[in-house]
Amino acid sequence: MAPDGRAISRLFELYDLHDRYLRAERKTPVVSGSTGQPIANPLGRRRDAIDAEIRQLEDRFGLNLRVAMLMGVTLTELQKSMDDLNRDANDSSDDDATGTAVRQAR
Repeated sequence: MAPDGRAISRLFELYDLHDRYLRAERKTPVVSGSTGQPIANPLGRRRDAIDAEIRQLEDRFGLNLRVAMLMGVTLTELQKSMDDLNRDANDSSDDDATGTAVRQAR
């Protein structure tokens, strides 16, 4: 795995987790608190923390426009980088099906 492979994998895991939390939060926006009072679904706070971690990793890899511009990356290069990351993530998903890469990485 590439030196940043784990961080890239983590980024895509966070994207997935963020989407799952968002769907659950939309399905049940209000839950019962410890004394039965209605409260906002606590997944919203957890999702906010995940957003912050996603932003940090995106900044690290230059995946947002502001950081990419600071790094001198053109929009075309940024799109290519995102395509490469998606391809890498899909390739590692294929490895997950066999279980081989997952055991070696952990």
